[in-house]
Amino acid sequence: MPPEQRQGAEFTDHRSDLWSLAATFYQMLTGEPPRVIDLDLLPPAIRPALAKSLKSKKEDRFQSAMEMREAILQAHSGKMDTSRSLGEGECPQCATLNPPDRKFCRNTECAAALEVDCLGCETGMPMWEGVCGNCGAKQESLLVEFKETLQAKHDEAEVFLSELKFDDALKAASVIGKQNDLRLQQLAAWHEEFSTRLESSRTSEHGRLEELIREAHVHEKAYDYEAGLQTLTQVAPSLKETTVSGNEDTADVLTERLTTKQSRLKELEGIVRERVGKREIAGLLVIVNELLTLKPDRPQVQNLKEQLEKREADLIESRDTAVKQARQQLNEQRYAEAVATLNTVSEEVSSEQLEELKNEASDLLNQVKNLRDRITMAVNGNQLKDLLTTVQECLTLKADQSDLLKLQEQLEKRFAALLGARDNVYQRATQQLRAQQYAEAIATINTVSEEVWNEDLEALKTHASDLLNQTNSSTARPPPSEEILGDFVVTPPLSSPAPLPEWYLARDGQTHGPYKDDQFIGFVNSGTITVDCQVQKAGTNMWTRAGDCPEISFMFYSTPPPPPLDDPRDDPWAQFQSSVDDDLDAFLKDLS
Repeated sequence: MPPEQRQGAEFTDHRSDLWSLAATFYQMLTGEPPRVIDLDLLPPAIRPALAKSLKSKKEDRFQSAMEMREAILQAHSGKMDTSRSLGEGECPQCATLNPPDRKFCRNTECAAALEVDCLGCETGMPMWEGVCGNCGAKQESLLVEFKETLQAKHDEAEVFLSELKFDDALKAASVIGKQNDLRLQQLAAWHEEFSTRLESSRTSEHGRLEELIREAHVHEKAYDYEAGLQTLTQVAPSLKETTVSGNEDTADVLTERLTTKQSRLKELEGIVRERVGKREIAGLLVIVNELLTLKPDRPQVQNLKEQLEKREADLIESRDTAVKQARQQLNEQRYAEAVATLNTVSEEVSSEQLEELKNEASDLLNQVKNLRDRITMAVNGNQLKDLLTTVQECLTLKADQSDLLKLQEQLEKRFAALLGARDNVYQRATQQLRAQQYAEAIATINTVSEEVWNEDLEALKTHASDLLNQTNSSTARPPPSEEILGDFVVTPPLSSPAPLPEWYLARDGQTHGPYKDDQFIGFVNSGTITVDCQVQKAGTNMWTRAGDCPEISFMFYSTPPPPPLDDPRDDPWAQFQSSVDDDLDAFLKDLS
């Protein structure tokens, strides 16, 4: 048994067979089993050949059967040794002696060529001559040097073949194959044998490679990646990138793929084991599906998949229910509840529809919040102009806001009062123009709030200003006429103006008056008469709260405040502000 076979069958090759052949030859020659080899027992002629054949290292033995055969034949068979110098006229093929001037062997069964090219000048010369007659080059030294070069290629080719690097071996051997020098017949014979052996080895090794790759594929289809990788370890390193017929995968490509699958399989198993242990179920179904793709024959994992699929189906059902409920809540303007409902849905089953719905609810909720903030700031700052529009916009987005509904009602009443007051101002200013009280008319018109100011008031004010300017520029006041009053007098007075209304005031349990209209308005402007005072217009016989009397109520809501008094409690403007804000207190409290 060759030494390497004791280490394992995978370490043997054709050189191991040559060792066994030499051991058998040793026993035939000596009669002793080759357990202990004694080279002195061998015939001297054959001893070098067998000594090399029985070397412990494969690299030190003959690298081919042909090489071993040539050595044994030269030592013992009596065949011609073409490595020695030929005699003059000696044929290298049949050893027939020929005249020195012949170019071919005279043996009719041989007829071999007897001329070679000089190794120096490449001119033809008899092959047995040692010196070229043309250039004088000594052939023996050149032949030795040339043989050494070819021998190096010989050894290199054998090493490549032993490593199964067939293309490299063929390339190295081709240098020898190109030589046709009759003095190198030994190497020429080796090249022929080597080429045959190389092709035989290539066919054999490629067949074995194809079988190993096929076996690895079978293991891969069976999801046994470890077995597939173990099979591919038998592929020679030089063949790992070789493609065999019927399969596009090389051993390297297949090894990389199986290694990746095996590593990913172990990684996924660890993830599943850890997350199940920690009860971290979210997103686990995707991992389990990938795990079963790599190794489906796992009953426990299959059971886990079924449980996770049921859980996912329940989550999807809950999501769909939440979306339906949230849409209903949106339709009912319950935006905060819609957002809260959608937030209960697990992110695992989130959908584009759900996110769009959540964004819509959040946007509407923010719009309502922003509008309420604006309303709060306006009320706190007593900036009531155009506030009604903002309140209505907020109520359009969310109708069930009782505080805003109350505020809207108050603002509508306030706006209606402003409109009524404006109309009364228009009528009063017109009467003052008839009475040629132009400055008083302008002052009356200026009491109208900007919120209800219109073109008619502006035109009336301009007309009053023109009349006042005309009066100031003339020493005599012109009598009123249709030309002066223009369109602002519907019917010109047929006589002197009618007397202005008179007023009575109830205060401290007593009736005061009567007061002329302008005098009474002066009391209102000075704050002597407040919104809660009882007043009576002459001829009506009915006491009315001043703030509810159409003729003067507008003055309480549009008259600017007088300078502050020493005692705020005596300040009529503060009393007026208090009366206006009383109805807003509840709203401010609710907004806070």
